[in-house]
Amino acid sequence: MIWSVLQMVSKQGLSFVVFGILSWLLSPADFGVLATAMIMISFLDSFSENGFSSALIQRQNVTNRHFSSIFVVNVLVGVTLTIIGISCAGLVADYFSTPLLKPVIQILSFGFVINTVSLTQLALAQKKLNFRALAIRDTISTAVSGGIGITLALLGFGVWSLVIQTICSSIINTIVLWSIADWRPNLKDFSLAAVKELWPYSSRLFVFNIIKFFAQNTEKFFISIMLGTVTLGIYSFAFKFTVTPITMFIGSIGVYLFPKFSELQADHKTVVKSYLLTTQVTQTIITPILVAIIIAAPIVVPAVWGNKWLEAIPILQILSILTYLQVLISPAGPIFKAFNRPNWLLYWSIGITLAVALSLPIAIHFFTLLGATWMITIVYLISLFVMYFMIRKLLPIHWLDLVRALWPSFSASGLAGLGFLVIVQLMPSLLWLQLICGLLVGGVIYFTILCWLDRNSIQLVIHELKRFTRPNPTA
Repeated sequence: MIWSVLQMVSKQGLSFVVFGILSWLLSPADFGVLATAMIMISFLDSFSENGFSSALIQRQNVTNRHFSSIFVVNVLVGVTLTIIGISCAGLVADYFSTPLLKPVIQILSFGFVINTVSLTQLALAQKKLNFRALAIRDTISTAVSGGIGITLALLGFGVWSLVIQTICSSIINTIVLWSIADWRPNLKDFSLAAVKELWPYSSRLFVFNIIKFFAQNTEKFFISIMLGTVTLGIYSFAFKFTVTPITMFIGSIGVYLFPKFSELQADHKTVVKSYLLTTQVTQTIITPILVAIIIAAPIVVPAVWGNKWLEAIPILQILSILTYLQVLISPAGPIFKAFNRPNWLLYWSIGITLAVALSLPIAIHFFTLLGATWMITIVYLISLFVMYFMIRKLLPIHWLDLVRALWPSFSASGLAGLGFLVIVQLMPSLLWLQLICGLLVGGVIYFTILCWLDRNSIQLVIHELKRFTRPNPTA
């Protein structure tokens, strides 16, 4: 699992640095234009995530015929989506009354055909648990494309530095995946029958991915329409520093858990044990980070990025709470897919989407961006309980088991946060000294309490790190 985590940590760590520099160089309006364009790009991208990759991973008896057939399907879908994106860009620009959106969307649309060329290689690497290669790929693409984006921003390219960075990342990802893959498609092996064999499973995930788009982008659509692209840029800034890196980190664990749960699906007790252990360890890492964001945001944002991002501070804090809830929900996805219940993900996503779509316009109308962010958080809090009862249908798990898994990191993070606040009060005028001393004191408090309450999680992390340092790790 360590390479799966490292894959996302390296990528998100570099992305965090790159985004931080770009946020310092660019304006909320620049990020707002890109975020608005990404609403359409993400919608079309949900069609490229047609579920076939997951079907290749989940199915035990796949052959080269299946891989080659899905490769052809993916490329055809990518070409089609690129044509649609280029053709419809003008309509989207007119709808949002932002002419710059047209060329931005048209350039970003080329990413569909670039990405789909390597989707089958990506599925094969995940099926083989070859996360070392994926970690190398992500590190290279993020570093190179990030450097290109920063250079263009320094040269005054504005939003185009973000657009070109995105396309360069796709190109580099594809090149690296093809260079490290030991499989090549054979077009002669294409078989419509092979595609049909995978369709019953993938079709449910395909519909789920479309619904997931609405679940993940409904708030961005309403914010852009009702509050404007600049406000969407503020929200995207906060989202990028909280929800995106954490959920991507958890997603890397989900990529590992899905094939593992698929192998263990007949052994329910082992799956429960693995689920609880994964939850406990991930919360040991994630919870203190989110608490630090909530407490340190009022100090860090104005000191690093200036007054242009001050409106993002309360949004950062609320989204940290939302992220905590999403982390708790996230392991359900690999469980449902491994137990051949992808339709359950569909039902859950439909419920989330409807709840957000019905409540968000009212929240934005009366309470603007702050109210909208709180409303999304409340919806996910309710959905957490729904997800728990859905998991109970598959696995013999009790809510007290979850509480016991979460309590050590939650209590240790809370006390560490109090320690940070005490330091801030003792040094009210020295911002950077507040931050450094507060983090040091909070870190000492956190690890001291965690060693007392949950030594097992720390030992597991150390064990995984030792595995990582061994020659030729396999996972």
